[in-house]
Amino acid sequence: MRFWKRRKKAKEQPEAKQNIEDVLEHLNTRGAYTDSAEYKRQAEHEMLGRCEEIIEAIRELEEAKSEYRIVTDYLNDIQKIRNIPKETQEDLHEVAGNVAKLNKARDQYLNTAQKISDAQFVQMQQEEDEIPDAIRRLEANEAYEAAIRRDMNYLEGEKQAWVYCMEEVKEEMHHLRIFSYVLFSVFIVLMAVILVLQGVKNVDTKLMFTLLVSAAAIGGFFLYFRQQRDIDQLKRCEANINGAIILLNKIKFKYVNTKNAVDYACEKYHVHNSKELTYIWEQYQDAVREKEKYLQTNEELDYYNSRLVRRLKDYQLYDAKVWTGNPEAIYNDKEMVEVQHNLIARRQKLRERIEYNTKNILNMRKEVEEIAASQKQMVPELKEIIDSIDSLSSQS
Repeated sequence: MRFWKRRKKAKEQPEAKQNIEDVLEHLNTRGAYTDSAEYKRQAEHEMLGRCEEIIEAIRELEEAKSEYRIVTDYLNDIQKIRNIPKETQEDLHEVAGNVAKLNKARDQYLNTAQKISDAQFVQMQQEEDEIPDAIRRLEANEAYEAAIRRDMNYLEGEKQAWVYCMEEVKEEMHHLRIFSYVLFSVFIVLMAVILVLQGVKNVDTKLMFTLLVSAAAIGGFFLYFRQQRDIDQLKRCEANINGAIILLNKIKFKYVNTKNAVDYACEKYHVHNSKELTYIWEQYQDAVREKEKYLQTNEELDYYNSRLVRRLKDYQLYDAKVWTGNPEAIYNDKEMVEVQHNLIARRQKLRERIEYNTKNILNMRKEVEEIAASQKQMVPELKEIIDSIDSLSSQS
């Protein structure tokens, strides 16, 4: 129970303590110039040490007795609270319950981890009026960027398809060129054979010549037709490729502008996308609401704390404010029993400490008296020390 650890301000040391210190200083000073025997100086030194130990023990005894009285006052307060008339307990319990509930709400807020950094909170606070529009612009730019990217991918695919088509057309034109060379060579060879047969063998080659010319004409027409078709297809491919490139360049320009706008917004608000910015904005709004709730809770807590203290002061409590730290004990008997048990245990330890220090002081006082008996020429000064110790002990 931390709130039971309160201490009253230490009292001023009694004049008797100052008397002891003055006498000790006088003895130390005189010891430096005396011509007494060595054993007398040793005895005097031992006596001074004992007196200093007694002073320290008395200080501890004073602290223990002061704290003992405080703990006793707290125990008396518990009894006074228990003796409060039942007809007034209900209102007191209600006030204490409100204090406990508000304490819990405040602690819950303080222990809740903030989901955004302080820098993000400050930025959201500074640009609170602009953030909603910034989120909408970023979402629109991201959607437009995605649409442009899809168009770019489509045009890139179309361009590649026409490039592939152009390569096929060029390959076909190359094959047709080879085929035309072969066909022309075959035509020349067959024409030579026909001419040889006609000149040497006197064979009628009109039919063969007709068939050869017809076949050559058909083959030539076929090659010409395919060649023209490939040329037209090649022009179409080149036109479509150039058109796709022009559109890609236009779209890329729009894409770069949109991408720059998106990147600038993301860099400005230290996010990766609009979803993250929306999340930070929502967390900021939640934090603002929680902060307002916390401030309101503090105001209500101050009000109910004041009411609780005023009510408890009516019953002449030693310390009414301390109960604002543990209001549950006022209306919860189990909690009050635990508080009382801790105070009793603490008072018992203080009693043991007081008894120990008292016994220790008496033993050291006896030793000082024995030294005084052996140093008869110093009896007045030693008697002054002992009287001061007795005075200090009685004041404790």
